[in-house]
Amino acid sequence: MAKTRGQFVEHPAVLRACRAELSTRPRTVVEEGFTIIAYERTRLHFDREAWDTLPDNGALLIRIRPTDGTTTRHLCFSRAELLREFGFIVATDSWSTVRHYSWRTVPQKAESFLVQTGDPFVIEAQVSIRSSMKYRIECPEDLTVAKFVDFWWARRGLLVADSPTYQRFVQEWRQAWRPSRVRVLLIAESHVAEAPGDDEVSVRVPRQAYPEALPTGFVRLVYCPGYGNNAVCSAAPPYGNPGTPQFWNILERLAAIFDVELPTDLTSRQVAVLAALRERGIWLVDASVIALYHPSGIRLFSSTMCRHILRNSFMKYVWPEVREDNPEQIWIIGQSVAKALRGWERFNDDHVISQPGARHVDDHRAGLDRMVGAIASYFDGEGGRH
Repeated sequence: MAKTRGQFVEHPAVLRACRAELSTRPRTVVEEGFTIIAYERTRLHFDREAWDTLPDNGALLIRIRPTDGTTTRHLCFSRAELLREFGFIVATDSWSTVRHYSWRTVPQKAESFLVQTGDPFVIEAQVSIRSSMKYRIECPEDLTVAKFVDFWWARRGLLVADSPTYQRFVQEWRQAWRPSRVRVLLIAESHVAEAPGDDEVSVRVPRQAYPEALPTGFVRLVYCPGYGNNAVCSAAPPYGNPGTPQFWNILERLAAIFDVELPTDLTSRQVAVLAALRERGIWLVDASVIALYHPSGIRLFSSTMCRHILRNSFMKYVWPEVREDNPEQIWIIGQSVAKALRGWERFNDDHVISQPGARHVDDHRAGLDRMVGAIASYFDGEGGRH
């Protein structure tokens, strides 16, 4: 008789969560109404907080990364499966006193809940970030942008770097939506790294959606209409194309300041938003000219290296491009960028909002409301929003 497997071990959202960076603290991810609570431990370890907060239709995902270097595994359970197979632990002293229960070795009955990962591209990225932590930060001064990128890619370990063509298209797409004068500058982290097969995908925005010439290369950047929208891609990107809906929410909120009439068609809607912001002088840049995240969501550098890259990249290559525009407002999106840029002469703690998708969703919403309100007030003071 074939062994019954766990209910959610092949769920696409679970497979994506297996690629994310996890910590020992339970992390909640909600994707299209499906809740996953995920964390990482060195052994099979049930955390009471995660157990108690798991909804009836949600999944508990545990990454087991042994300290002896043996294979990392993922186990995924529904609430019903937890209660059926491991419900006895809630009556133990360990559960009531230290609020967890663990095994030194994975019990046989847990084998049915193994998630079959094994994407070599993701595994390579995981090795890469561990490798990147070995390097001291001694980046030479006065490098060109290309040399700066090459320097850090070389220290990242095994993962292949963004190709020069991919890097060029990232810049071309960003420049396509640059205002003639930047009045409001938004600073985020970075674009997403190139995935295998991205170079075989081209992007064509229909003339009826936008009559002007645009770049044609596919990149994982909000300014590229093909990112998250296969309708304008020559083929679906082989590694997936989730896009960045959280940042589109930010951009649409800003476009709404100007009462822009947005089409219902996705492509036309996106280019209408980008054109409206460009016309009013609002520009989103990334502090890092280097991709800091793998397409699976894995961060490619250690926290210390990210701070170094963010600050040096922004001060040497990004800010000089807009300094003479003297933006009236500058907003930073994400605490990691804020930490890297703190101390900069234009830094303002009141103009920092949390990253969309961060743990504290309410903080991001409140910050976004504050930012949109302040920018709307600025344009009202300039004589109107139109």
